[in-house]
Amino acid sequence: MRKGCLALVVLALAAGGAWLAREPLLARVGGLVVEEGVLAPADVVVVLGDPPVLGAVDAAPLVVAGTVRRVLLLAAAPSEEARVLERVGLAQPRPHELAVDVLMRMRVPRDAIIVVPGGAAGTNAEVETVARWAREHTARRLIVITWRSHTRRVGILLRRRLGGDATVVMRAPGHDRFRPERWWRERSSAREFAMEGLRWVNSLALGDLWAAAPAGSR
Repeated sequence: MRKGCLALVVLALAAGGAWLAREPLLARVGGLVVEEGVLAPADVVVVLGDPPVLGAVDAAPLVVAGTVRRVLLLAAAPSEEARVLERVGLAQPRPHELAVDVLMRMRVPRDAIIVVPGGAAGTNAEVETVARWAREHTARRLIVITWRSHTRRVGILLRRRLGGDATVVMRAPGHDRFRPERWWRERSSAREFAMEGLRWVNSLALGDLWAAAPAGSR
């Protein structure tokens, strides 16, 4: 009887301890998907994410300050909605075009802005596009700005493509609302964290089975 009571007390204490430690534990779990490195001089700053405007806002000061010389943007194919608007005479700037305008308004020279096709095709495809461009232009030091919940996964994928002698610094836009230290308290962050878990499986284990998904569905 005493042994049974003692076991119950131990279980209750363990459960209480786990309950008290839940927030630090959850914060640590949230941090598993995040990687944010220290800024240092680089060959190029790459803006990933759909839309790319928030990343462009953070990329511009790096060029103006001389930390990097170039900005790389990925242009997505027009969405079905954009094509419909164009057919009825209501064409609007595409996301990468808005990002170019933002960069130029923030004093980034137009010849420092590079736009290549391949945006919104899925993370693995975007990473392959960036890696190909980097190899062709001998860019070995990259700063990559993407959504905070994507940073660690993108960093892993890009380093695999570029090889061990490349330096990749991952950063998130300052306006990114995902906070790993409190992701379970906000519905949008909890949903994003759950989706990112699925993206890890898709990107790293399944070889990007979602590659053919429509733009904007990532």
